Amino acid sequence: RRGQCVTQCVFASDDAGEREMRALVDVVVRQRFAFPERAASAPSSAADDDASAPSTSGAAARAERFSFTLTKEDGARVVGVARRVGDEALVVLARAPWFDYFWTVLEKAHDEAFRVARARDTNDGEDIEELSRDEALWEFLNRTIGEGAPKPGTSTTTPLPWTAFAGIATQSATLYAPDLKKDFNSGIRFTTLLDVGHVDALVALFAALVTERRVVVTGSSVSALSGAVHAANAALFPMSWQHIFLPLLPEPFLDYLTA
Repeated sequence: RRGQCVTQCVFASDDAGEREMRALVDVVVRQRFAFPERAASAPSSAADDDASAPSTSGAAARAERFSFTLTKEDGARVVGVARRVGDEALVVLARAPWFDYFWTVLEKAHDEAFRVARARDTNDGEDIEELSRDEALWEFLNRTIGEGAPKPGTSTTTPLPWTAFAGIATQSATLYAPDLKKDFNSGIRFTTLLDVGHVDALVALFAALVTERRVVVTGSSVSALSGAVHAANAALFPMSWQHIFLPLLPEPFLDYLTA
């Protein structure tokens, strides 16, 4: 939540991977990747300052989903998939760009995740806390993005443990994990490129990409913007972009534009 405590849940195959992922979580939180269009120095709203004010994450707020990437020192990319409602956001960091898969996980987990977060939100700082393994939410995340995550190219139906009645979950989520060797553009919405503008703008965009020029795309919607950038990158297949790739650029990273 913006300006409030952050709850994290890290799944990794070894200690080194866990340390690396925790460092990336810290970058996402401190550099505001979940709220890239909001300046870190912007004054807080009345709702932010008043702990008793109602959250903007209710039914009246529109859900936004978008994605970003982080590039590690060795050039490997980590994908961030986010679902945001008002001033609250859920983010999954992963090496595999399973966009639709992770968005479905976040959609199913949204209400429970923020019930847990609000119950633990006792200050207005930006502390990063651990999600308890005793929580039903941890069980669900472990089954979907942790040890129980399905293999690429397979589907799974996972119960939502917080809906259990008499020990049996009343709701479940059906998820498909794409095999990126076959579904290499899975989850990409190429229609988002139509929002870039007229045909001349699209031709100029692809000409810049294939000649490896610096490209900056701007927009007023984080969902449309990140979708269009990912679609443009995917449209290069079987070629691939070899340089800095940032579908969303938070304000602290604006210096990257002159790199």
